Parts: sequence; structure tokens; C-alpha cells
Amino acid sequence: MAELREDLSGKLQHLQKQLAIATEEVAAIHLRRLLDAIHQVARLKIKAELPAAEAIVAGLQAVVAPLPPSVAGGIARARHAWRHDDGTFMSYDDEQRIQLEQHERMARGGRARAAGAKRAPDGTFL
Repeated sequence: MAELREDLSGKLQHLQKQLAIATEEVAAIHLRRLLDAIHQVARLKIKAELPAAEAIVAGLQAVVAPLPPSVAGGIARARHAWRHDDGTFMSYDDEQRIQLEQHERMARGGRARAAGAKRAPDGTFL
């Protein structure tokens, strides 16, 4: 059992090292692509006889564009979404069920108070 534990521990450490290396490689590829795109836009702007600083700014603006409406809307909705205790998003059906339970709880309290309340002959509360 101890050998199995050591073997699994060694494999886990090896996988963690590989994951760290892969994560660094992905980040480097992303950065390289970003810089290439900025460089391409800047090169085009310089060919159009713009000053270099303005060309670099144009390259940055072209690459770092705002999020499209669909993505931006999803992020905004996620800020106001209902979540479970563990932080995962709650389905719409669960949200509706909880709202209905809260409504019924409040209504039961109102009905209980109304049952013992004094009423006028026409049925209205006094």
C-alpha cells in the first residue's frame, strides 16, 4: 500500500510539473500572437506615414477591443445570477422554485394574521 501511495504521489508531482510547463507555453503562445497582431497593425499604419507612436496606439486599440455584446451581456448577467452555497450557478427552475417557496412562506404568515384579525361586517379588516 505504501508503494502504491509513493508511486501515485510521484506520478501526481510529475503531472503537476507538466501542467505548469504547458500553462507557461500557452501563455507564451498567446503573448506572441498578441504582439504579432500589434506589430502587423503598427506596420500598416507606419506604411500609411503615421508617426510610430500613433501606429503603436492604433495596433493596441485594434487588438484589445471591447468585448462583443453577447459576451459582455453574459458577464453582466453572471454578476446578478443566483448561486448555490458552493458558488455554482443555479438553474432558472431552481431560482423560480425558491422564489415560489419564499412567496408561499410570506403568504402563510399573512393568512395566519388575517385569520385572527377583526373584520367589519362587509369583510374588510378593521
